Amino acid sequence: MFEMGFSEMLLIAVVALVVLGPERLPKVARTAGQWLGRLQHFVANIKTDLSTQAGMAELVEAKDGLTAAARQLQQELSQSAQALNADLPDWQQRPAWERLPPQRSPADFATDTPPPNWPSANHTHTVSLRRQALQRKRDLRPRPRARPQLRVRRHSLPE
Repeated sequence: MFEMGFSEMLLIAVVALVVLGPERLPKVARTAGQWLGRLQHFVANIKTDLSTQAGMAELVEAKDGLTAAARQLQQELSQSAQALNADLPDWQQRPAWERLPPQRSPADFATDTPPPNWPSANHTHTVSLRRQALQRKRDLRPRPRARPQLRVRRHSLPE
C-alpha cells in the first residue's frame, strides 16, 4: 500500500503530542493499538478462510474426479459381466439349486451288504484319539491338594 519511514512516524508522533497533550496521548495510543490489532486479526481470519475455501474447492474437484472414475469402472465391469453371461450355456445361467445333479440313494447302487469298513451292529464304543490325548493331558496336570490350615489357639487370659 504505502510505506512509512521513521521520519514520517516521528512527525505524526510530534503532531499527536501537540494536539492531544501528554495526558490523553497514552490512552489514544492504547486504543489505536487495540484497533490495529483487531484489524490485523480480522485480515488474518479472512486469509485463512479464503485459503480453506480454495482447499475445499480442490478437494471437491478431486472427489468428483474419483466418483466419475468409479462410476466408469462400475459400468465397464457390468458390461464385461453381461458379456460373460451371454457366453455361458443355458444350464449355467440357472440358479445353483437347479443345476445340482440328481441325488443318489443307497438303493441306486443295488447293494444290500454294507461295505467292509462299515461298523457292525454290535459296535462297541471306542474313544477317539483326540479324547485320549485330552485325557493324558488331564492326567499330567498337577492336582490341587488341600493344604493343612494352621489354627491359632486363642488362650483366654486370666482375669
